[in-house]
Amino acid sequence: MTQKKLLCLLSLVLLVACGPAKDKVRIEGKFKNLQNAEFYLYAAESAFDGIDTVRIERGKFKFERTLAEPTIFTMLYPNFSRSFFVAEPGQTIDIAANAEHLDEIAITGNDANERLTKFRREISERKESDRRLAAAQYVRDNAKTLDGTAVFLQFFAEDKQPADDVLPLLDVLQKAQPEDPLMTALDARLRPLLKTAVGADLPAFALTTLDGRTLTNGDFRGKPLLIVFCAHWQGDSRHYLDRVRRIREAFPGRLGVLAISLDTSKKTCRQMDEINELGAPIVCDELSFLSPVVETLGVRFVPGCILTTADGKVVGRDFTADELEDEVAKLLN
Repeated sequence: MTQKKLLCLLSLVLLVACGPAKDKVRIEGKFKNLQNAEFYLYAAESAFDGIDTVRIERGKFKFERTLAEPTIFTMLYPNFSRSFFVAEPGQTIDIAANAEHLDEIAITGNDANERLTKFRREISERKESDRRLAAAQYVRDNAKTLDGTAVFLQFFAEDKQPADDVLPLLDVLQKAQPEDPLMTALDARLRPLLKTAVGADLPAFALTTLDGRTLTNGDFRGKPLLIVFCAHWQGDSRHYLDRVRRIREAFPGRLGVLAISLDTSKKTCRQMDEINELGAPIVCDELSFLSPVVETLGVRFVPGCILTTADGKVVGRDFTADELEDEVAKLLN
């Protein structure tokens, strides 16, 4: 081998070994008890545009993307559970997990993720109420850090029915990070949700349906409105939409229904509609959790819903399928 070829080979080896470029983050992972699968990867509060699909092959994956500044990444698994970690430009994040125990995931690569992994392990055997208390303390103790925000996202931002402790913790974070863009976006998303309590007015919206119509909340005035959040990739959505269809048929002409799909493809959304035959307008802008309507209406998960009175007052949100049937019946009977 000539000296020139040797130098080229050495340069290549050094390039591979030195990690990602300064404007990129590299994420590498290994999953036990999982061979081939896909999961979604996106940044908290739209720190970058779009949602990436990451492919796991033979239990491993490697992924790189451009990143301008430190942020919190969310991994959304097929079973709809999530993991949160802190990513920074120029770093390699290592992930080790057992697919059967995702709450024990180990994520390393920087101090923030080391702290998060240690925290997850410390609380893994505690009962749910104690885990929540520990999480609240972690947020208060680490309010100026991204890992403090990540714990808030995991334990409080996705509450099905927001508890009294959520808004005070949000205030703590906002006060500690008043200029941080991620915190500003998080605050903007959650405050509307926390303020859409029972009796509040439904926030104004203007949405384009799959068939090209523009609908606003004013179009539904005069009858109770049920807004349903769904997605083809979330298995429970099919059952939920089937129940909504039966409720709508039980009260013909008396209940307005609007479905908002968090699918990333209109084609997929149409396939779901063909299966469920909902018979109601459907909105899908292909942006999933990054959609503006998610921020406007405070969508946290699917399937979910918002139910309002005929004059647009919120009755409740995110009922189970059985609860939803009872709540609609109470409203219309």
